[in-house]
Amino acid sequence: MSQRLWQTVVAAWLAVSALASAAAGAAERPVLPYRELEGSASHTNENQRRWRGPLLALFLMPCVLLVGCILPVGFPDRHGRVQFSPDGQTVAYVWLDNLAISDLTKASGFSDTASVRWCSITTPGKQHSASIDSAFLTAGGDPTESHVHLVFSPDSRHLAAVGPRHLVMIELGSGKHWQMAAEGEEVSSLAWLGNEEIVYAAHRRPSKVPGWYSSRTIWRQGIHDPPKARKALLHEDKIMVPGSYSIEWNLERWAPNGQYVVFSSSPGWSQRKLLSVATGEVSTIGRLGGSTLGVAWRRDGSAVFCRARTDEDSEAILVDPKTGRVRDFSAQFRRAFPGRDPLLDPVWTPDGKYVLTALGENGCLVGLDPWEVIPVGRRLMERHPWSGAYVEVSALPIAGWLRARYIDKHYVVNYSGNRLGEIENGPFWSCSPDGKRTAQVDEHKRVVIGDLRLPD
Repeated sequence: MSQRLWQTVVAAWLAVSALASAAAGAAERPVLPYRELEGSASHTNENQRRWRGPLLALFLMPCVLLVGCILPVGFPDRHGRVQFSPDGQTVAYVWLDNLAISDLTKASGFSDTASVRWCSITTPGKQHSASIDSAFLTAGGDPTESHVHLVFSPDSRHLAAVGPRHLVMIELGSGKHWQMAAEGEEVSSLAWLGNEEIVYAAHRRPSKVPGWYSSRTIWRQGIHDPPKARKALLHEDKIMVPGSYSIEWNLERWAPNGQYVVFSSSPGWSQRKLLSVATGEVSTIGRLGGSTLGVAWRRDGSAVFCRARTDEDSEAILVDPKTGRVRDFSAQFRRAFPGRDPLLDPVWTPDGKYVLTALGENGCLVGLDPWEVIPVGRRLMERHPWSGAYVEVSALPIAGWLRARYIDKHYVVNYSGNRLGEIENGPFWSCSPDGKRTAQVDEHKRVVIGDLRLPD
């Protein structure tokens, strides 16, 4: 259950307990003398007084919970940290507020109104906002996959915001925003194709009740064009998609420059395919179907590394999307990670040298040419008193450096794992593209900009 729902439940319980105690106390006070009716007994009134408090609590509990659920509270979307624009001068984040009962045919429990907020790093107190969608929560209070995702244009002038039911384009200078996709579509991935076009995958469900199948179209669209003017690059009917209430974000893996996309017609079962946006050609990559363990693009889009597995076999291949050349690293991966199937970060390190595996305490940098494995996570465990603890390692936009997370503390660490510096910011800080600044947002919508100091 989320922290906010816990707070609502606790507050409701305390309120009801207080009311019940007051009612029970009132019931125990002496009553004025009265004349008993013939055939009645005094214990009948005593029983009524005894049950009055619990009955009042039982009646008021759902009422107080309902009021707590519709209070205008808010919090930053923890699934999406503050994001820097490519030029590093603007930060944006998603704010969720107005917790309310949702349509149970679309989500199981609660929903939030989602707004996108952004500001200049020089004036973080002067924020702009655009309300764009609702993000669902499950009945247990945990977020579903249907949060709002932000993608800046390369020139930092526009921001695409993808929600559960809408794709909204925001012009950051003026605050104007407009709908891009057609009504009833769910967008599962998006990339920019230059500064004036986007490419994205949109799904349609066969009925209003969510299910496991959808039709998918990959679109190319100018940012000022209506949906009817967009161009379909690929269409598929009845594909199986993960997620019963919302389609998983980044189901398709776009190259950072938007020129190519890796996808599967039935994720977890069919082989991966590569679509060229320029030519519309589709090619099959790799020899295995099965589960996809990761698709990692080199940041310039010149190569993509894919991992997959079946019950009997696993695969690790490097693909040149322009020429179709494939290099097989399956044997090397099996030797380096025996009996394990490491997941991949979605992009390579900024220097284009390494793929980062996500294995918690065994997180590694993997160099493909020449082959090299640097066990960063294990070295951290050996050199620092974290024995037996879980250390999460992930990428930073700074060549030579990674971020590490240990319980509630965050660090920057070099590739060798021998230089470590603690970050004072909270767990949801982000790093600017030039690696000089950090940003985070608190529960009062305050954006805090700081300097990132690397350890000596």
